[in-house]
Amino acid sequence: MPETARDRRAGCERIASAAGHLLRDRFGDPGEVRAKGNPSLAYDVVTEVDVLAEQLVLAGIADIAPDAYVLAEEGGLTRPDGTPVELLPADAHELWLVDPLDGTINFAHGIPHFACSVACWRDGEPLAGAIVDPMVGELFSFEREPGTTGRAFHDGRDVTLADPGGPQHALVYIGSSVRRLPELIARFAGCRQLASAALALAWTGVGRTGAYVQLGGLNAWDWAVGVPFVQAAGGVVTDSSGDSWPVPLTTTTGILAAAPSVHAAVAPLLV
Repeated sequence: MPETARDRRAGCERIASAAGHLLRDRFGDPGEVRAKGNPSLAYDVVTEVDVLAEQLVLAGIADIAPDAYVLAEEGGLTRPDGTPVELLPADAHELWLVDPLDGTINFAHGIPHFACSVACWRDGEPLAGAIVDPMVGELFSFEREPGTTGRAFHDGRDVTLADPGGPQHALVYIGSSVRRLPELIARFAGCRQLASAALALAWTGVGRTGAYVQLGGLNAWDWAVGVPFVQAAGGVVTDSSGDSWPVPLTTTTGILAAAPSVHAAVAPLLV
């Protein structure tokens, strides 16, 4: 019998938490830090700990879903044992999407704002996932049975997003250059730019920030937990052009995730 969304949520929480312990233990000791591709892109780096955390996550997935596929930031599309495969992510019956260390630049510079994100999707739809903030000790997760909007959880308690009644009563979490968004930012009570898409979405889902805006550059592992978490909590998610979600798992995208009144007020500013 296939594992239920609740079963998979428990697995995601357990695996992400184990990786979170590693991240916390290695905070201040990132090991080797190297550029992923173009050395001139100072923000696109990977640390020794990214790789170790991803290996830990894959081992956890292999224990409970050895026949699944994994799309991970560092290793690409593989089986849980690390064997590379050629397959479109949307064609995988069960696909786990992994960002072992979201906020690598923060981690590498000793800034305690980063997360581990682990999602399980089935037949192209989100089933369950978890985001762990290891330095604060918080766990954000969701489960979504087919045909439902799902349930969002914060440290095991159900989450229902309280709408702030417009951007003037809320903060906005910016993932792109602030210089490109002055009119939008002026609508909000304040702006934060802290460089973790997973935590930006988690904070939006629990109402700490009224919106998360990223104009582009997000991969599927960046939002595979956070978007369904926000939706399950009662928020609205589109791409940064206002087009409805979902977007293909193989493309990079921008995003506007927000409480309903905030989304309605600021979405026209991004068109």
